[in-house]
Amino acid sequence: MKCFSFTTGLFVCYTARIMERLKTQPRTFSETQEFIEIGMREGVHEQVPYVWGMNEQRWRELVDKSLLYLAGPETTLGSIGKIYGVTDEAIRQQRDKFMILFYGNCPLKTQIKYPLPEMVFKKPLTQHSKENLSRAKGGKSWMVKEQLEKGITDPKKIAENLGFIPEEVSRTKGTLYKWGVDLDSQFVSHKKLKKEIEKTTDDEKLAEMLEKFPAYVILGNIGRYGEQSPFMHLGTLFRELRLSPEGIKTAFEQLNLAGIAVRSLDFGLRKKKNNTTYRQIYWVMYVKQRQRAIDELQKLEKQGKIKKVGVKLVAGELAEKEPLPSAYALQQTDEYKSANKCIRETLGIFVGHNGNSKLMDLLRGCPVPVYQLRNRGRPVISVDKEDEFKAFILRKHSELSAKPN
Repeated sequence: MKCFSFTTGLFVCYTARIMERLKTQPRTFSETQEFIEIGMREGVHEQVPYVWGMNEQRWRELVDKSLLYLAGPETTLGSIGKIYGVTDEAIRQQRDKFMILFYGNCPLKTQIKYPLPEMVFKKPLTQHSKENLSRAKGGKSWMVKEQLEKGITDPKKIAENLGFIPEEVSRTKGTLYKWGVDLDSQFVSHKKLKKEIEKTTDDEKLAEMLEKFPAYVILGNIGRYGEQSPFMHLGTLFRELRLSPEGIKTAFEQLNLAGIAVRSLDFGLRKKKNNTTYRQIYWVMYVKQRQRAIDELQKLEKQGKIKKVGVKLVAGELAEKEPLPSAYALQQTDEYKSANKCIRETLGIFVGHNGNSKLMDLLRGCPVPVYQLRNRGRPVISVDKEDEFKAFILRKHSELSAKPN
């Protein structure tokens, strides 16, 4: 009879839990069931382990309880606990003990093929359990699934029936997908959607269609299909044309007047990192109307209704005939660096936000060009001149500190 230390087994089981979190490709529960099936064919479950306190009767009870969980299609720790009049935690502990001892009884070749540290003991939730969990949490996913089963596929109608807003229906997509229900395919097909948009030429019809599509369908389509999507963000054109985002509302109104369908998707208040809030709005349009939109935006720029993102020099001087960098270039972190960050690294102090008098005092007389976006940008310097800028800031701070208040 094979001797297998239960203490060693507990250590292996503990290690298994740690390794299960560390491994990049964990085994599945079905592989655990396969391991048990192979062991039972070899008669492993009939061998009473040689450990302290174990006898044939106790081993038989342990085998029965554990296999009822591991092999039963709909059984849970709680349901087995009710049968035997114990808690689900007690069943879990007995299951783990069984797996350790069962593994110790297996031949070496089976142990090598199915390492215990990689074994998954926890059974995936059944569909019934998932739906019960959904009900316990408010039941939104479960309720949406019920509506789909009744043949209701219009998200607005589902939201109306359940007393939700349409966005709440879209938030159940991830849970439903795990349940085997693809919400996107239930509502609209990407190919069908794209084909319908491409064949429609009437501007009023396109605008009506854009308003009809649920917000999650539009944004989900852009996120999933990228350049292949029939939709795009108006902000993409603003970045390409280097236009100030402050003019996007004006552009939205003017483009709609010109017959170009643009829709605003407002998702309410969202928190920023500094605990202030702002309206999170997405401006979306059709890719097929892209060139018309560019022409209209250029007209609006010439009329002065929208402006380009300008760059100004807040300190230092440019060499003769040296042009100002573009707004796009200033936003490239590998080419330009925040002047405030350089000051903080050099002096260990925070000098405040843009326009702060302490910051402007430090920058006065700076030989290094310091740039800023005209609308809202932070002062930045070229990475090539970082050392020269830091040396100046150190000297300037010493001079200011030496002056009497």
